[in-house]
Amino acid sequence: MEDTAKRFWKVIGARVRRVRRSQGLSVDRLAQQVGIVRQQIVRLEAGIGGTTLPRLKQIADVLNVSLTDLLQDLDKTAQENAEDAERDRLNWSFRTRGLSEEEIAKVIDYIRLLEKARDPDSP
Repeated sequence: MEDTAKRFWKVIGARVRRVRRSQGLSVDRLAQQVGIVRQQIVRLEAGIGGTTLPRLKQIADVLNVSLTDLLQDLDKTAQENAEDAERDRLNWSFRTRGLSEEEIAKVIDYIRLLEKARDPDSP
């Protein structure tokens, strides 16, 4: 796979993983509902392999998101994608500890406040 395709599938895979996790859906359950084997979802989420557009549409449908949601803003910088991934990891970590969406938002706001205090020039 060429570099552009690899970057494309890494972003798409990370989005699929983020949405799946946010809904508490396992890889096995997603694969079952789409009608594919678990390994295909694992490879997609890892950005190792892609899939067809109709299959990606099936995945989006099972996740109750639009195909546009998965495909939008693919021109984001690597830094923005890394920040998204870190935020998703934090959200997942907080969710597994039983925090509500409101509590998670407050914790993230507090983290941003600490970062800003450490670096007043940050946005």
